Amino acid sequence: MGENKKSSKSATKGNPKFVEPTPKKIKEQGNISS
Repeated sequence: MGENKKSSKSATKGNPKFVEPTPKKIKEQGNISS
């Protein structure tokens, strides 16, 4: 379980970069749908 927590921290560090472009893509797709 301790190792899982370490993996979560590593994933969180790389997540922000991936999460940023995602909302933009979702907003663009939402605009097209609207």
